[in-house]
Order: sequence, then structure tokens, then C-alpha cells
Amino acid sequence: MSYHDWIPEAVYAITSVSMDRSREVETPLGHFSFTRIPQKVFYTEVTRIEKEGGGKSEPGFQAGESFLIASPLKALADYVYAHRLDWISAGPVIDSLRVDENQVAGIKVETFDRLLANYSSRRVRRFLEGLQKDLNR
Repeated sequence: MSYHDWIPEAVYAITSVSMDRSREVETPLGHFSFTRIPQKVFYTEVTRIEKEGGGKSEPGFQAGESFLIASPLKALADYVYAHRLDWISAGPVIDSLRVDENQVAGIKVETFDRLLANYSSRRVRRFLEGLQKDLNR
């Protein structure tokens, strides 16, 4: 969420999803948390970012390296899945995570469609459908 400038706070821990087991790791670069999600949804709405000289600096990444990053809605869906949240609307996203309403309003219908087609978790599906309803999509 921080990478997309969707949350106002500084990030002190990097939270990632994984196809491997869940775990937490402390390194000289910082605290990393990995949460297992179903493989079917792992790459949906994920983009590979190639780092070039200049641009947005990422801790631990040098020019010429790459990393995978989820779209903001995918990150929210993974967050709901990983934390077993019963969110069914935009309210908690705006209130708990302090995401700007304009950011949430910019989510495209196609993004909802792709995620709903790949998530089997009822909790995540309820969240996505509730958020979609809030946004009249």
C-alpha cells in the first residue's frame, strides 16, 4: 500500500504474500512478514517492477533488479485474507488504514472482476463485493 502511496504512514515492516509457509524475518534491512495465500490468486493483479537508475527508491533493491508488487486492491484483498478480517465495505479501509477516499474511488471494475474470479475465500469475496457495491461498480 505504501508503494502506491495509499497509506500516509511510514512503513517499518514489509508485509508480503507467499506461496510458501507464513513466517517473519528480521534482517539488517528491516522486518519482513510473509503470509501464505492460495496459489491460484498469487499472481492475479501483480506486476513485475524493473528497477532502473533513479526513480522511486526501494530498500534493498539496486538498479537492474526487479520485484513483484500487487495492485492496491489486490493488496487489500490479501490483507483481508491474511488478517481474517470481516470487512464488507470501504469504511474500514478508509478508517483503519487511513486510505484516501479518492484512491479507493479510482479502482476499476476490471480489477474487481479479476480478483473475484480468482479468490475462493468467502471473507475476501464479501469484502470485494461490499467495496464494489459502495463504489457503485
